Amino acid sequence: MKIYKYLIGLISLSMLSACSDWLDIQPQDTTEDDQLFETGEGFRNALNGVYRQMAGSSMYGKELTWGALDAMAKYYTPSTGTNEYYFSRYEYTGTNAYPVVQNFWSTAYNCIANCNNLIQRTQKEPVTTFMKGADEKNVILGEALALRAILHFDIMRLFASAQMNDPMKQIPFVDVYPCTFKEYGTNEEVSDLIIKDLKQAKELLAKFDVPRISWMMSEVRWKNDYQRLISSAEEVPEDLFFAYRSYRLNYYAICGMLARVYLYKGMYEEAFRETEIVVNAVAEKYQEYIFNFTNSRDMAAGNSKLYDEIIFALSNQRLEEDYRTYRSGNEKLYLSNWSPLSGWFAGDANDIRYKLLVEEGWDYYSSKYLPAEGTLKKYAMDIIPMLRLGEMYYIRAEYYNHLSLADNLEPDAKEALQKQALEEFAKVRRGHGCNQEYVSTSGGDAWFNRELLNEARREFIGEGQLFFYYKRLGEKIPGMGDTKNFVLPYPQNEAL
Repeated sequence: MKIYKYLIGLISLSMLSACSDWLDIQPQDTTEDDQLFETGEGFRNALNGVYRQMAGSSMYGKELTWGALDAMAKYYTPSTGTNEYYFSRYEYTGTNAYPVVQNFWSTAYNCIANCNNLIQRTQKEPVTTFMKGADEKNVILGEALALRAILHFDIMRLFASAQMNDPMKQIPFVDVYPCTFKEYGTNEEVSDLIIKDLKQAKELLAKFDVPRISWMMSEVRWKNDYQRLISSAEEVPEDLFFAYRSYRLNYYAICGMLARVYLYKGMYEEAFRETEIVVNAVAEKYQEYIFNFTNSRDMAAGNSKLYDEIIFALSNQRLEEDYRTYRSGNEKLYLSNWSPLSGWFAGDANDIRYKLLVEEGWDYYSSKYLPAEGTLKKYAMDIIPMLRLGEMYYIRAEYYNHLSLADNLEPDAKEALQKQALEEFAKVRRGHGCNQEYVSTSGGDAWFNRELLNEARREFIGEGQLFFYYKRLGEKIPGMGDTKNFVLPYPQNEAL
C-alpha cells in the first residue's frame, strides 16, 4: 500500500473541483475549505490530494507519460482513429487530441491553484499546528512549492517554444490564490520563477531529508523496510506521512528537477552541480549510494520499473488496469521500430531495458506497466516514474560536451572533454548491462545530439521525456515530416 492511500479525511471539493476558468478560481465552499485546514492533518491531506490529482490518467498517469507524449515522440505505431494516432501525427486541434490538450491545461492549473492555496495557508500557520512542528511545516511548504514549479515547467515545455530568448509572452506563472487575472510571461521570466520556487523548496527539504538520508535507501523509500535502521538504532518515521520518500518531491528529487530546468535554460554548470548532489548521495553509515541502477536479477524478480534508479515517482493504483486496455482490441500500442534490437538497442541484447520489451509476432510492446511476476512486483505495480538516475548522467554528458565546444580549446582538452561525455553515457550503459559501453567518437554537436537521443530513446520508454529532448535540441523526430510541430495550442476558452 502506498502513501497516497493514507488520507485521514476527505479532500476539500473546493480544492479538487475544476473551475470553469482557472483564472477565476474561487473557493466553492469557503467554510468547507476552512474546515480542511483547521488541523495539521488537513494540510497533509491537501498536499496528498495534489499528488493524487497529478497521478490521474489525464496527467502523468497516462497522457504525460506513456500516452500522448510518447505518441508525440514517435514511440508507437498507433491504430488509426485513436487519440495516440492523432498525437503521433501532431494534429492537436481535432476532436480526438484537442480535449486531451484542453484537459491537461485546465487540470495542471487547477493543481497549481491547490498548491497556491496550500502554500499561502502553510506560510501563515504557526508551527504548533503541525504534529512534527517546524519539520513538518517545512516539508509541506517545500513540497508544495516544488510541485507548483514542476507543473509550470511542464506547461511551459508543452505550450511554449523551446527558445529561452523568445520575446513572446508564452504562459502565465500563477502564484496567488484565488487568481482572477495573471499576465503571460516570457520563457525567461517563467523559468526564473520556476527556479526560484525550486531553490526555496530545496532549502526547506534539506532540513528534513539530508539528516535522514538513510530513509532514501532503496529498501526504505520503496518497501518501507526499516530493519537496518532499527538494528543501527537510527530514527525511523513515526507515521506514514514521512515514509516512502520517493513518492514525494524529496530533497534529491528537487535537486534533480533543478538540474532538468537549468539544462533547459542553457545553464550547464548549474545543472551539473545539482547532478553532483544526486549521483554522489551516500548513506555514510552503511557506505551505500542512495540511487543505483537496477540489476537484471531484480528486474527478473518483478522490478519492471527499475525502481532502484527512480528519484521521484507518483503513485496510481489503477495504472496497470489503465495500461492493460491498450494491450487488447484495436488500440494496441506497438513500438514503431519493428526490430528494436537492430534499431534502438543496436545489438545490446543484454541491456535490461531491452529485456522489458515483449515480442508479439512481428511487433514489440513495452511491459513496463503490465503486471510483473516475481517477489518484487508488488513494489513496482503503481509506480509512475517521474525522474531517473540515468537522466542525471545525460545532463552531465551534455555539460562536458558543452565545454568541449568552447572556442580556442586545445585539441587534447577537447578530446578529453568528449571522452568524459562518453564516460557519462557509459555509466548508464554499464548500469544496464549493455554489451557496448561506448558510442562513436566522431565529435561535434550533431554527433553528440544523435548519441544522446539514441540513449534517451532507450531510457524513457513509457515515461514522456523523449519528446522534450527532441524539442529542446531542435532535432526533428524521425517520421515527423517537414514541420516541427513541438508546441501545443492554447485551449480556446483559456488563452488570454
